[in-house]
Amino acid sequence: MDGSSEVRPAQLDRDIAVLSMRRLFFGTGITGAVSLMLVLIGSSRTGEAQYTIWVVALASVFFARIASFLNIKRTFDCEGLTPQLQHKLMVSGLLFALSDGLIWASASWVVFALLDVSLYAVMSLTLVAVASFGLIYMFQPRAAAVAMSLASVPLLVFPFADTGNEGFYVAALIGILIGAICLGIYELKRHIFDYLYKNGEYEQMVEAHRLAEQKEKEANFIFTQQWENTPLAAIQWDRRFRITRWNPSAREIFGYSEQEAVGQSLGLIFMPDDFEKVKKKWRGIWSSKKGGRSVSVCVNREGKKVDCEWHDSVLTKDGGAFGITSFVEDISSQVKSKKIIKSQADFDSLTGLPNRRQMMKKIERSIANCKNTQEYSALIFLDLDHFKDINDTQGHDVGDIVLKAFAQRLKVMVRHNDTVARFGGDEFVVLVEGLGRNRKSAMENVQLVADKLLVTGEGLCKIAGVNYDLDVSGGVALFNSSVSDAGELLKSADLAMYQVKQNGRKGICFYDESLSLEAEYRVEVQRSLREGLEKNEFELYSQPIVDIKGEHRFFETLLRWRRGKRSIVPAADFIDILANSPMILNVGYWIVENVCKNINQLRERNLWGQGSAFFVNVSPKQLSDGDFSKRVREILDENGILPEWIVMEITEESLIDRS
Repeated sequence: MDGSSEVRPAQLDRDIAVLSMRRLFFGTGITGAVSLMLVLIGSSRTGEAQYTIWVVALASVFFARIASFLNIKRTFDCEGLTPQLQHKLMVSGLLFALSDGLIWASASWVVFALLDVSLYAVMSLTLVAVASFGLIYMFQPRAAAVAMSLASVPLLVFPFADTGNEGFYVAALIGILIGAICLGIYELKRHIFDYLYKNGEYEQMVEAHRLAEQKEKEANFIFTQQWENTPLAAIQWDRRFRITRWNPSAREIFGYSEQEAVGQSLGLIFMPDDFEKVKKKWRGIWSSKKGGRSVSVCVNREGKKVDCEWHDSVLTKDGGAFGITSFVEDISSQVKSKKIIKSQADFDSLTGLPNRRQMMKKIERSIANCKNTQEYSALIFLDLDHFKDINDTQGHDVGDIVLKAFAQRLKVMVRHNDTVARFGGDEFVVLVEGLGRNRKSAMENVQLVADKLLVTGEGLCKIAGVNYDLDVSGGVALFNSSVSDAGELLKSADLAMYQVKQNGRKGICFYDESLSLEAEYRVEVQRSLREGLEKNEFELYSQPIVDIKGEHRFFETLLRWRRGKRSIVPAADFIDILANSPMILNVGYWIVENVCKNINQLRERNLWGQGSAFFVNVSPKQLSDGDFSKRVREILDENGILPEWIVMEITEESLIDRS
């Protein structure tokens, strides 16, 4: 098979290129040795300008050839055999051959012609040089022809100078010699190629190469489709951190076209502060040959920040890393969503204040800080008095506006390092820190803050011509390193606020342990009352009211509680607690039903006169229940009782609470 007439596989071209580079390397070495020999031969002429220039030229050519060879070798090691490198190798061969020929030809005048060197010696050395050049450039016939032609100049010059016209015969013989050598080089090259082709099993390699090329084309087609159509920005970078490829999605994210982006460095899309971090990350990928994932903030063409997720992988060839491929996703919307979710989780959507979850974290941090500094802090629990009336009469939209106005004013009223939170509804909590180590001065300082908070709702806002003023009730829990639980601290402040509510609202109360004891007592009594209601432990007594004639005209209804097998519990120990608990509704209906039965019993015994009536006490909680009057009317109708036979007694407390 004639290797020159076939399309050679890439592996064969690579082997030939390797052989050619070796010949160039050895040729450069031989040229250096011959040049050194010629310099030594002509050393007697040291100091002459012509000789000095020639020596300098020799050295320059030699070192230029070394630099050129190293550049070719480095390119071959990094990029392999490319068409550009093949062309560069061919041009370098011609230039090397040209320099070899000129070195030998110039030596004919600079060294041989001016020294006592015989014609026989010059012709012998020149023939050796011509043959050597043919062997050196055997894989590049044109380069061989150039080198041999220039090297044969001494064989033409010296014979003409010594023999006259007989020099034509010498020139003809030289031409025949050069032609024969070139023909021999061509045939030798062909036989070497055929040998390599056959003995290297290149026939199978040709088919394998054809299949590989086909697969490569298919893979390149698929890769190109993916590269162009992927929704991710795809960017390739070289070892100098410059962009070499840029797909359409990259343009969508960053705003630059491929022509604008290719050749640009990190500064095109990365912020300067991130340069070193990106370089360090990619150097690690090149070193480990493993990809990586990262998130960074980039900048688009308009200067806007873009949150990006980077998936970087190494680009390798012949075992060496030569770049990075980055697939980039714009995650700005996800980042924004996470921020919104985090904000919703930690902040109140209406007022923008921290919510209960966030405030509890701050309280826990404040407790830990108190343990370190031994300073006092305070928690103030605020509740807006009668805010429910605004929602009920004006609507929740107006109520929301009022709450927002109160929250904004509340933030202004506290110090910059204090924290204001909304716990829901009309409840707000203020955390006051850094009150010093002295308890008395800490109480005085927090009292000043609390006094300002009490007037926060005065002249709050005006909506649709209506002025809104809010009264505030608050409880204060002072704490230092002795407190360890945020929940208990909040409970303490809440108890103090509840005490203000019990005392008529609008005020501030500091928590002390007696409030906890009182609260525990109320809880225990409520539990026992619930059991008493289930076990029918309540008893109803009627105290008659007589006129001056001694006749029973009116009856006072008295509720008593016989707890278990014990004696009757004093009314003062449970009536107030019952009146303020949800149980009072069922107990109240039970009282009305039993009063109706008592009236009917008196009527049957003719003890019920005209104008008689039963007096029944009604609590504020019963009056505030929307179904109370309706249910009482139903009970009266069921028992055949006229409304005027029962008088509902309303306490002053009820009137104050309803106002």
